[in-house]
Amino acid sequence: MNWEAIGAVGEILGAIAVLATLVYLAIRFVRYANRLWREEQKSRWRYFQTGVERY
Repeated sequence: MNWEAIGAVGEILGAIAVLATLVYLAIRFVRYANRLWREEQKSRWRYFQTGVERY
């Protein structure tokens, strides 16, 4: 193997690492957004329940 082949393998491994990182971050973002949405829905439901009980 010459240096050009080693460099090409390094570039491919680097590209794979970047793609894996982007996929990981996308999954984390979607899970975080879903959790925020669920918490917002719970909060709205609690507010609705307490509002109905008051009146």
